Amino acid sequence: GVAPGSDIDSLAALSGKRIGYAEGTSQQAFVLRALDKAGLDVDDVTLTPMALADFPDALRSDQIDAAPMSEPVFSRYMQTPGATALPRDEIADLSDGISYLYSSAKALSDPATAAAIRAYVGAYIASVDWANDNRDAWIDEYFVKSQGLTVEDGRRILDANGPTTFPRLDENLVATQQHTVDVIDAAGELPRPVEAAEAFDLRFDEVVQAAVADAGAGHVRN
Repeated sequence: GVAPGSDIDSLAALSGKRIGYAEGTSQQAFVLRALDKAGLDVDDVTLTPMALADFPDALRSDQIDAAPMSEPVFSRYMQTPGATALPRDEIADLSDGISYLYSSAKALSDPATAAAIRAYVGAYIASVDWANDNRDAWIDEYFVKSQGLTVEDGRRILDANGPTTFPRLDENLVATQQHTVDVIDAAGELPRPVEAAEAFDLRFDEVVQAAVADAGAGHVRN
């Protein structure tokens, strides 16, 4: 998203600009990939640390010039008079499009709690896949009634994102996350080396596989 009145119309135009920066989030990696794609580094811009939730108001109040936003926050921001955004073809390859479910190591080490988490993962996959198969109801209940967007906004978002799939919890997924870690590390943004594998419990892959099969969902995008 680009602040009202800003002349940013490409990644290269970010040079010298103030960019909203939420450390420790996927948006952090998005910004760093954007700078790399434009041939810029962190010294060519002003990274402005703030919480993700503050990005829209910071853009509207001229505290920053640009910020990455996920849906539906982006669509709500675009209702702001004068708000613009970078062309989709400029940024389409900057995100891996993956969301994660997190749990504490303490919870996973307790058999009863781990069993409850296994049940939750199955229910989560079933519920998200329900939204894939019931687009109109999901658009009405979530995007319109909950998020204050229009039916057209909801359809555009779902069309752009495509159906949600559920990747195998395996070494390929770990490698994808390690790549994101390496992007952040290469920019000097990590205090120490990080191994992505340490953050995954691959025992839950069997839960993912079973839930995907039960829901008739998919592991990969077509």
